[in-house]
Amino acid sequence: MYRKIGLTLEEFSYFYGLLITDGTMTIRNNIPQGIHIELSAKDKDIIEKLHVLFDGSTITSRIRNTNFSNNYTSYNFNYNKQKFCYYLINECGYPIKDKTINAKPPIINYSKKDFWRGAFDGDGSLGLRKTTGYKELTPFISFTTYSEELRNELCNYLTSLTGYKYNPRRNKRDNLYNIGSGMFNAIKIATELYKDATIYLDRKYNKYLEMTEWRK
Repeated sequence: MYRKIGLTLEEFSYFYGLLITDGTMTIRNNIPQGIHIELSAKDKDIIEKLHVLFDGSTITSRIRNTNFSNNYTSYNFNYNKQKFCYYLINECGYPIKDKTINAKPPIINYSKKDFWRGAFDGDGSLGLRKTTGYKELTPFISFTTYSEELRNELCNYLTSLTGYKYNPRRNKRDNLYNIGSGMFNAIKIATELYKDATIYLDRKYNKYLEMTEWRK
């Protein structure tokens, strides 16, 4: 199906990772109506990239006041193709209920590094931060999720990249898993995800570039 709408395996895998973390599927009377990804204006670049990839998609915007900002501007990628929604549900295993808890990688063949780049662009953080014992900022990468399956899949993937055994527990404050690394392992993971990629969130790709300059 992804080939039928003109996507490569990399593009589809990335899109699925972003959708499963930052997207929604509208369902009315148990019938899927479309998919949507809404992001802040600062991340408009990926909305525009997706719009180019998905023929027939639209971009909308809105301005509203939130608890954190007045006149908050966001952009929404919309793809209202029912057949594609059914493909995501029936063929890929996209969860239609409690996505936050039931999120998981697609059950079809997919590219792990591209899927996880999309997921990190949605619910991940990376870059340089203050670290106790260091005068300079140091590299880090992290991902947060409520999903047990995403937690397990990501831990296995990161172990395959770094050799380190990841076994995070839910934090007591909000029951989230926070999975990540610092220093050279963080650079190794970010490089695997972003190096030579053709689709990514510009803001996080630039953070990856900053990490690669650490202690050069």
